[in-house]
Amino acid sequence: MEQPQFNGLYFDGQSSQAQPVTLILHEQQQILYFQLPSGQTQQWDFADTAVFDGPGQLEIRSKSDSAVIIRLELSKAQKQVIHRQLSRNNWHFRFAQLGLVKIIIIALLFFSGLIASYFWLLPPLAEKAVDWLPNSIDQQIGDTFFASIVDQQTIDQQRSVALNNFAAELKLRNQIPLHFNVVRSSDVNAFALPNGEIVVYTGLLRHIKTPAQLVALLGHEVSHVNERHSMKLLSRNLAGYMVISLLIGDVSGITAVLTDNAQQLQQLSYSRSNEQQADELGFQILLDNKQAPKGMSELFGILKKQEFTQIPELLSSHPLTNSRIANIQKKQARFANRQPEPNQKLEQWFEVLVK
Repeated sequence: MEQPQFNGLYFDGQSSQAQPVTLILHEQQQILYFQLPSGQTQQWDFADTAVFDGPGQLEIRSKSDSAVIIRLELSKAQKQVIHRQLSRNNWHFRFAQLGLVKIIIIALLFFSGLIASYFWLLPPLAEKAVDWLPNSIDQQIGDTFFASIVDQQTIDQQRSVALNNFAAELKLRNQIPLHFNVVRSSDVNAFALPNGEIVVYTGLLRHIKTPAQLVALLGHEVSHVNERHSMKLLSRNLAGYMVISLLIGDVSGITAVLTDNAQQLQQLSYSRSNEQQADELGFQILLDNKQAPKGMSELFGILKKQEFTQIPELLSSHPLTNSRIANIQKKQARFANRQPEPNQKLEQWFEVLVK
């Protein structure tokens, strides 16, 4: 097959004197070669060339020596031949050949990918980034939230002391110090902060009937702390900033933004996987402390009675109590014959809490 040939001028980059050459493109070997007037033959790999288009002419440069130029005066059809040969690895040229409709489709797919990444890729990456953050950040965020949300005048000091003494008798698998607070409120609620502060409302304590139920509650909340679920939740909500800041190593910036957004913890709900993990780890804490395995499902039964509305599980921000009860019941069925061991100190402090 006859190879395309083109006449042009060769500039060696050392002098302004141009040398006439005949350029031959060998498609199969993917090389262009030419012979200088001195008789010296040169060949360039297609991949080692860069093509620059100008009015009525083309310049071909060697990527290994950009000062060396072959300048060709060509028709539009001849330019197309060279572009097809040399520029097939040049994405700028290939993109320009697609046409407007294809370019619009590619642009739409690209931006759709960016949007999808923001909602489905960045959040899990941001959550994973928490593993790289020091625990001191958890402390700052927890302190900020606690100071702004928990009014010191609403804390039941006597019951708080009793709850801390109750917890001191337990193996809670905690990696950081824990502190327990009882808040006077009719709300049936409890929550954990990333700094190890656990808050239990008297409205919930009034419904708890056994130490095992209370151990199940504390085990669940402490598991949220141990697994840094609050931090992961907040990080997912600030996904874009978290990932970018971690990539550039701006840990101080991460701390400032997370602390500034600590208030969001009150509006956010744990993911289904976080809740299920806290349930399962809390159940294991129940077993570790030789309490009645049914304590966890009994606790969920208490919480279920307080629900005033039912919403489809797929629309909830975390599993409904029915789902969580079913999951724990499967686990506790394996320990149906396990007998709890009496713990006099737990029972004494429990009586102070529920009286």
